[in-house]
Amino acid sequence: MSWPTSFTQYHGEGIAVLETKEKRVRACVDKVTFVSPFGETEEGRAYLTNFRLLFQARDVSGHSFDVPLGSMEKVEKYGGASTRKSHGYGIEITTKDLRVILLAYNPKERSRGYLFSELLRRAFIGTNHNPGDEDKDSPMTASVDSVQPENPSDDFDPLPYCFQYKGRGRLLKDDADSTPSPGWQVFSLPREYTRMEIPTDAWRVSSVNSDFTVCDSYPQEWIVPTYISDDQLRKVAEFRSKGRLPVLCWYNKKNTATITRCSQPRVGFVGKRSTIDEQYVDTIRTLNHSDSSVLYIQDARPRRNAMANQAKGLGFESASAYRNCELSFLNIHNIHVMRDSLKKLRQLCWPSPPDSHFFAQLDTTGWLKHLMAIFQGAASIVEHITSGCSVLIHCSDGWDRTSQLSAIAMILLDPYYRTIEGFEVLVEKEWLSFGHKFDQRLGLCNKNHSDEQRSPVFLQFIDCVWQIHQYFPCAFEFNETLLIFILDEMYSCLYGTFLYNTPRERIEAHLAERTLSVWDHILAYKKEFTNPLFEPSANGELLQYPVAMKNLKLWNNYYLRWTAPSPSHEHISDQFHHLTDLNQQLEERIKELEKQLKQSNISCGNNSHDDTVTSGDETENEQRVSDEKKTEPVLVEQEHQQDKDQDQERELELEQEQEQE
Repeated sequence: MSWPTSFTQYHGEGIAVLETKEKRVRACVDKVTFVSPFGETEEGRAYLTNFRLLFQARDVSGHSFDVPLGSMEKVEKYGGASTRKSHGYGIEITTKDLRVILLAYNPKERSRGYLFSELLRRAFIGTNHNPGDEDKDSPMTASVDSVQPENPSDDFDPLPYCFQYKGRGRLLKDDADSTPSPGWQVFSLPREYTRMEIPTDAWRVSSVNSDFTVCDSYPQEWIVPTYISDDQLRKVAEFRSKGRLPVLCWYNKKNTATITRCSQPRVGFVGKRSTIDEQYVDTIRTLNHSDSSVLYIQDARPRRNAMANQAKGLGFESASAYRNCELSFLNIHNIHVMRDSLKKLRQLCWPSPPDSHFFAQLDTTGWLKHLMAIFQGAASIVEHITSGCSVLIHCSDGWDRTSQLSAIAMILLDPYYRTIEGFEVLVEKEWLSFGHKFDQRLGLCNKNHSDEQRSPVFLQFIDCVWQIHQYFPCAFEFNETLLIFILDEMYSCLYGTFLYNTPRERIEAHLAERTLSVWDHILAYKKEFTNPLFEPSANGELLQYPVAMKNLKLWNNYYLRWTAPSPSHEHISDQFHHLTDLNQQLEERIKELEKQLKQSNISCGNNSHDDTVTSGDETENEQRVSDEKKTEPVLVEQEHQQDKDQDQERELELEQEQEQE
């Protein structure tokens, strides 16, 4: 197996073109050797910019690539100056997008030191700003305005590159323009409230959290029962972990069943109770006019984990306290189990998957089993909703597994979320606005690669979407490219969308005014992310995904994309777009020719008016000639028949004469 010939993530042109505001820094190494995972080597140059590391092979047909600084998970030196091993002295870069890159140097030249120090300095700005105090006043935890360069004369910027990036091509924003770009405005809770046709007499939009004092990890606006006052909401929040009380995230206008989400209650071992919380949950049940006999509470955790949280004063809803509620545990494991599973999957796929016993080893990673558990939970939610019953979802704090379950269930239930716009709204609503901790789960700009708060929760969600996409290829307006693009930009820090953990932190950092959103790029280049097979009516509103291990696959185009050979055939999307463009050109040509023909006919009509008499005579002559031509064969045939009759008469006469003789 050979390494792909070339890969540059952002332009496909190596270092020939830099992003807007992208600048090269002094760390440029002329003599560096890229060592592929298969032992192949390529000599070239390494360039470092304020956004990424680029490698350009000396041979134009050689391997070139780039790595955004935000995508780097770990940067280490390997080998000593006295090493004799070929290419045994250099820098090893482990990336969050599942690559391991080796750059080898000549130990005699001692040229790796400066590049190594600059990589550490620029890739991990979240933990290098204040040495020795990694959790305070870093660019990812402090107010943006409070972060200043250590050395004003240095070109080093202690903020992620998205604060300098202003777009390119069709997506370009003026430096002086501080108005939020369209991507930051794709989601609006009141607009979503109207789209779902939620009845105002049952549910309302509350701004009780406008200052984030009720819950600092929730959005400023919630959809809550109409007859519950803001004061009551504050009391309910006190009984829920992190103040994350139950709020509505999806409404079924056909049967009034709802999906609500929250965190675990503060019950503890002693079984503490909150009358206001119990009444609030019961109100959610009664607002379902289709079937208010029961409210299904779906706890994403294994039962054992939920019981362990009772020691912390938390836990789960008891049947005795929450009447007319049915509690189920969905057995989805925590972030630590998922992190270990991805680590095993990475080891299996890099540098290349084994030829023998691959599926057995894939099974030992547990990755597909975990996806299976998520699908089973989402399918249970969908089943309850379609049968007319409402569902309340939570895990521990309600920002990891809860987001997975609610978002996947909504994709299966609502075709709007299977469009490009709807999917953007879904990610904004269920993940970003409800406080999934992207900063901690991704370890953005943080060198602590062993941090226990890191976990591939959002990656699992995108993987689940891909699995559904594969089973229903005509049900989604977007293609696989969009899913991979979102994952790449989630790490790159090119856009402000996934920075920080909560809406409050993003507002305080003025991200909407100071950065572009990842949705801006998708809106500007929508054609690249459109599924050519999309047919909204092909599968109906509800996607009935058959949850079974046999239907789950390893996402090769993501997990194996760096080492698998590039396909020789043109991608179906590229073919489709090429044919679409060609069809459009032909249609425009047809319209042009029709226009010319129409003008020609008008011109001919004006000329024929002056020659009416002449034309009539010519027509009469033509008709006469035509008639003569038609009668001529008939006359010839008649003459031929007469000659034939005469010959027969002569023969008869000769026969009679012979008989008489």
